[in-house]
Amino acid sequence: MISGENKPKLSLLHFNENPNIGIYCRTNDSVVFLQQSLPKKTKQLVGKILDVKVIELCIADSTIIGSLLTCNSSGAVVTAFATKETLRTIEQQGLRVFPVKDVINAAGNDILANDYGALVHPELKVPRLSKSVLSLVSLFKGNDCFTWDGWDGCGCDKQRLPVSPEDRPRRK
Repeated sequence: MISGENKPKLSLLHFNENPNIGIYCRTNDSVVFLQQSLPKKTKQLVGKILDVKVIELCIADSTIIGSLLTCNSSGAVVTAFATKETLRTIEQQGLRVFPVKDVINAAGNDILANDYGALVHPELKVPRLSKSVLSLVSLFKGNDCFTWDGWDGCGCDKQRLPVSPEDRPRRK
């Protein structure tokens, strides 16, 4: 990348004097969800560096957005303690929202996801998951079918995720 516009952007940043920025925000390729109490200058910097729309969010009266929310470009998994207003705000960004109704419910801490697959806390078992993560995973490749520990996630074939790198669709 030689031209100035194609160079990756990097900035050093802390949120409210805390360098653990992943706790306080969650992003995908189009939007970043940030805690409401951040200074305007910080929010603008995050949006500019990541080249995404900035959305202020409060989840369960907490500022730890990154710990309570995970998402990919199609959907989001969030703690069930999120209010209807919070769920609506996430949906307004074009994401399907799936609340996790479980004792283990810090979705951002317990689920690492992108458009190709997910890594999930081992104690989040399928029967307790109320299909939240399963629904998000089915969005990864355009509603492809999958299995998780032999459990058929959509009543279709036994295709497994994550998909091998050679079978993945290429990003444009």
